[in-house]
Parts: sequence; C-alpha cells; structure tokens
Amino acid sequence: MAMLEEELQIICVRKNITWPKMFKRFIDDGFGVINCNKKQFSRWVEEFNNLRENVFIDKWVFGNQVAFMDLYIYKGKEFHINGKLSIKVYQKPENKYMYIPYKSAHPRHTIKNYIQGELKKVRQDKYRGTQFSEN
Repeated sequence: MAMLEEELQIICVRKNITWPKMFKRFIDDGFGVINCNKKQFSRWVEEFNNLRENVFIDKWVFGNQVAFMDLYIYKGKEFHINGKLSIKVYQKPENKYMYIPYKSAHPRHTIKNYIQGELKKVRQDKYRGTQFSEN
C-alpha cells in the first residue's frame, strides 16, 4: 500500500488534487482527514481507485465524527483549542465478544497479548476521562 500512496501523491501533485492532512491505514482499513469539499474529495477517491483494479475505496464518512475499527474519533473540546482529535473506545453493535479459546493451537503469547491489549485500551480510555460509547 505504501507504493500506492506514493503513486497517488505524485498524481495528485501533477493534477493539483488536494492531499489529505492525515492518512493512516491498517491492513485494508484506512482513516484520513482532508480539508476540501466533497467534489475535491471525490476526485482524490477516483484517482486512488484508478491505481489498481482490486484495491479501492468504497466507503467514507463526511462530518465531525466517525467509528473506525475499535475507536470512535470525533472533534471534541481539544480540537477547537489545539486541533487534536478526541477518541473513545468503540464497540461495533455486531461484536459478539468471541475471543480465541484458551485451549486453541495459537501460541500462548497471542492470547496473553490480546488480553493485555484490551486492558491497555480500557486503562487509556479511563485516563482520558472518557467511557465506552454506547450502541
């Protein structure tokens, strides 16, 4: 994907298309912030989708908040003071809390790290003074 981003950035510079202020991805999920109107954004998506036949953007949200993976990202008080986005832990409505069984063939560190990761998210959320979003 890094190659695609580099290709797209070259195309955007050449065609004078707005580039996102921030663009992060994790495997096949992406999150970005772009300062432009919907028509300009559509041009960016169109150029991205033209790069490869099997790699494309098919969902996006406009607005001040979005659920992305296990985060709820929004413009809170901090945004209007210093431009920082706020986050809360988010749980999708379809989450069935199905975890890897302890007796599975997965290496022990996989299960241990998963549990520690979940606990870190809760601790960080409490530290920020936020709570789980309700759905």
